[in-house]
Amino acid sequence: MAIVLGNLLLFGRTLPHFFLSDDFAQIERATRFSLSGLFDIRIGLYRPVPLTVYRLMFKAFGFSPVPFNVLNLLIQIGNSVLVMWLGFRLTRSIAKGFLCGAIFTLHFMHVEPVIWVACLNHLLTAGFLLGALILFDYGGKGRRIWSLALFALALLSQEAAVVLPLFLLLWLWASSKPVRLRETVPYFVISLAYLVLRIPSLMVVKGTGAYAMRLGMNVAKNVAFIISSMFFRLNFRELLATWNAHGKGSSAALEVLSSHPLAAILVVVSLACFGIMFWRGGRAVKFGAAWVLCSMLAVIFLVGTGERVTYLPSVGFAMMSGVIILRLKKAPAILAASAVCIYLFTVGFVDSSRWIRASEISGKITGQLAGYVTQNPGVRKLYVQGLPDNYKGAYVFRGGTGAAARLISGKKDLQVINIDEEHMEVGEPGAIYLRYVEGRLEQVRRPVHGP
Repeated sequence: MAIVLGNLLLFGRTLPHFFLSDDFAQIERATRFSLSGLFDIRIGLYRPVPLTVYRLMFKAFGFSPVPFNVLNLLIQIGNSVLVMWLGFRLTRSIAKGFLCGAIFTLHFMHVEPVIWVACLNHLLTAGFLLGALILFDYGGKGRRIWSLALFALALLSQEAAVVLPLFLLLWLWASSKPVRLRETVPYFVISLAYLVLRIPSLMVVKGTGAYAMRLGMNVAKNVAFIISSMFFRLNFRELLATWNAHGKGSSAALEVLSSHPLAAILVVVSLACFGIMFWRGGRAVKFGAAWVLCSMLAVIFLVGTGERVTYLPSVGFAMMSGVIILRLKKAPAILAASAVCIYLFTVGFVDSSRWIRASEISGKITGQLAGYVTQNPGVRKLYVQGLPDNYKGAYVFRGGTGAAARLISGKKDLQVINIDEEHMEVGEPGAIYLRYVEGRLEQVRRPVHGP
């Protein structure tokens, strides 16, 4: 009950908030393709389970964000319970299991993946993997079949699920189970088959943009980002902007260290704390630390990063920190556990405010877009200038403007063209020219120039 209450306190006020950026694009993609098209394995980012959920939700509830937000919160609650149960199974301690679940529930890095509807794939993947691991632990032929089925669903939700066999090996070691290595063989076979089928498509997607792959300092940057985000809420967007502006290599790393000394110190402190916990902790703590490291393997080579990629690693952090805190004597342990939970909740609650504000901006602009389309039924193009990309790092539109306009207007052929600095002459037939000024979209009846 406390796990449910913690999630409601942290995320309950965000349930009415409107869609943001990639939410529009994901829902549009899910509704425009046939079900067979959603399961086309040649698709670069092959994630048919969340796309199917979007499709069913949109058919049932239309363009209402509340059911989508409720679904994300319910999955987060379920995952919190699974982390609590996993902690109990590992330590055989109700108190340690509960604290593991509480830390996972309240962690501030969950604000983005829980509030952002487009992060459904991260929530589903974690839930399916946790369920598969717990069923594997209980053993039995029937449970093993269900475990393999959940693993398959995790792979159909996100590519990062391919690391589950490593989690199983870690679990067998940490829980001191009798040697059952041969029981992991089907999971390795499924992972290998998945990679063989998917690598050609993944190579196409990962050639450019956020999904491009890079080694060297890029890997160090991602490792530092994920581990430090377990301990402190840094302005990672600002740090990443500095990194990208200075070559994304050793020179970029030096610039980040010199221009953001406090952030650099906190990153070093985080890495040191993680290393000490790993070195000094028992098997349960080492299991949590190894979970963090293994879950990073699917993302540390990518150029792009984000708070959502910390969701699966945070399972391991909750395990290792929950166990190590309760190794203290009773009174210090209670004080430490209370302080950690209050810290996580406070940072997360404050951080969620920027997402709420971003959703307010998104909802207002989307409504205005719909109004212009309704008033001009013959419109086929919208030229829009100055739409906010984000609000203090919380995404507003990015590439989702066109999808938002098409979904809310019902016009599948409507084009939305964002104008930056190029010159556009007003007068194109079937087009409307809009500019975002002080929170409102205003129609422009003269040539539009960049700001």
